Amino acid sequence: MEASNMEDKTRLGQSDLRVPRMGIGAMTWGQPSGLARWTPAQRAYGPSDGAAEEESAIDASLKSGVTLVDTAEFYSMGASERRVGELARGRDVLVAT
Repeated sequence: MEASNMEDKTRLGQSDLRVPRMGIGAMTWGQPSGLARWTPAQRAYGPSDGAAEEESAIDASLKSGVTLVDTAEFYSMGASERRVGELARGRDVLVAT
């Protein structure tokens, strides 16, 4: 899909916020420790292959026009949010958490 098509936005619920129609999920990003290594997502999908893979994924996404990143505190018990924050710093990214 062309980058220009990725810029399509839709209204989020009843709000005035317009968000991209396509995003990237970061559920298994970050390097969780302790019991966070055994969350359902980590067990079902496995962890990412590390920081380089995560950076490559966000770089490829942004290059193709995908600017919405989905994360949550629940994902890897906060490791995903921390990693997305590191990768989003200084970039034009909309983070949904």
